[in-house]
Amino acid sequence: MVIDFSTLAQQSKSYDDYVNKMENEDADGLFYLGICIYGAKEAVNKVTGNISTLK
Repeated sequence: MVIDFSTLAQQSKSYDDYVNKMENEDADGLFYLGICIYGAKEAVNKVTGNISTLK
């Protein structure tokens, strides 16, 4: 599972606020701050390799 975190999410006061903002935003207007990769250790290691800051 990959979860993204954008400036739009950071600036939202509630989940409803976030959903409303997302419905009115173009893909070009999203600026990502980070991602979370979650799952079985083997699957995560396959994606991240030896990049320790991503684990």
